[in-house]
Amino acid sequence: KLNLLRDSSQLLFYYSYSTSAPVRLLRRLFKNKTGQTIQDYILDVRMRRAAELLKDPALMVYEVANKAGYENDSYFCLVFKRYYGITPGEYKNMAMLSIANNTSS
Repeated sequence: KLNLLRDSSQLLFYYSYSTSAPVRLLRRLFKNKTGQTIQDYILDVRMRRAAELLKDPALMVYEVANKAGYENDSYFCLVFKRYYGITPGEYKNMAMLSIANNTSS
């Protein structure tokens, strides 16, 4: 089963092969249409998904990493910190505090 978040390059090459369109052309068309590269788009999708999942108190950071398409949770933490400026653990703690404050109000 192809996981879009994990296997985006394979999907792009499969689509290219099945349509006979060069990968370079598909990348250019995607950027012209969306304003961002395929890699940047996938990163945005992964990070938004991870941020949403981190709000679930039942999920550990390594589980969130896996569900967001990362096999290596250390690498996920590095990418997440570069993207948001805080670690996934810090984000999770802030989300839990926010939820606690909202329920006590």
